Amino acid sequence: MSSIAHIIKTYLPTENACVMYIGANTGQELEDFFSHVKSGNIYCFEPLKRTISFLEITIMNLKLAYPEADINVEIIQKAVCDKDGDIIIHHDPQDPTHQSATIMPLPEGEKSWTQHHIEEILTPAIKLDTFIQDRQIEKIDLIYADVEGAQAPLLDGATNALQISEHLYIETQSLWGGLSYTDIVNRLDGQFGVELKLGVDTFFKKQTLKG
Repeated sequence: MSSIAHIIKTYLPTENACVMYIGANTGQELEDFFSHVKSGNIYCFEPLKRTISFLEITIMNLKLAYPEADINVEIIQKAVCDKDGDIIIHHDPQDPTHQSATIMPLPEGEKSWTQHHIEEILTPAIKLDTFIQDRQIEKIDLIYADVEGAQAPLLDGATNALQISEHLYIETQSLWGGLSYTDIVNRLDGQFGVELKLGVDTFFKKQTLKG
């Protein structure tokens, strides 16, 4: 069982689950959700058009494989960050095997693993706080964020979303000048505690007040 499959099975409800799947890519983790969740909403945020075509196929296949699941999967073609509007996203348009992108610019002097930064495109962006307000969402069971170093912009635009979230799964490596593990832990201290450290990712659980 994969790490995310274990987390879903252990921490998520089977009924009326609400998941923010940020950086959904081709939907690699969606089957883990479908194998546990019986009903609910999964909001897939993915800015790249070509990646969404693969994501749509993944969703279609899962709907066929799990006909009993009452899960609404919605694709939102937007980057999630600290602003509403348009934002520059960096990606490699030539490599069909690399379905990934980042809003983080290439740091000066960076020479390794630069395939994200071959081309820049303008893409719509949204704050998670704006999205939950527009949809009148009152509770989130999991924010799953694969944002390629853009943890700070994501968290800056999700102050209210974090308040209604039970769990957060996020990269905690300083990619493209993003926040480090220590930065994120300190930033979330008092609101979320580290539940599981999983390589370059960390799973946080909402802190409960002791009294």
